[in-house]
Amino acid sequence: IARPDQTQVASSVQSSLKRAGIKVTIKTVDAVNFTDAITSNSGDYDLALASWQPDFPSAFANLGPLFDSSQIGGGNWNISRYSNPKVDALIREAVQTVDENSAHKLWQKADHAIMEDSPVVPLIYSHNTFIHGSGVENFYIGSFPAYPNYAAVSLNR
Repeated sequence: IARPDQTQVASSVQSSLKRAGIKVTIKTVDAVNFTDAITSNSGDYDLALASWQPDFPSAFANLGPLFDSSQIGGGNWNISRYSNPKVDALIREAVQTVDENSAHKLWQKADHAIMEDSPVVPLIYSHNTFIHGSGVENFYIGSFPAYPNYAAVSLNR
């Protein structure tokens, strides 16, 4: 399932999977209905082209929404419909763990268990680079999200 603006990427994935002997039928859903189609758990797809950016810099902001089985359907973002009781337990324990080092180890265990199952295949990881000239003022990259506030940028002439 893909949005109309993703048809080139979807066709590329389809072509690659065909070479591996996997038949893919591309179904496009308009942008207005796309999010509902992938987060409702309707079961109308086996693969989806989607993106994710966490709301805050934390392991939970990635692993919880994308891989906790309680986040399947209902408008939630476990769109791979991934379900692993071990991962669910590790996520719940990590969320409740106050000690940062102990929580970090639990998140690592959850991450490794997810990687062993490989429920998603990241196609693109974007790394942004920003440059500006000496005449540009108020250009700052925030710590999170790591984008400039273009409304504050001005030119010094």
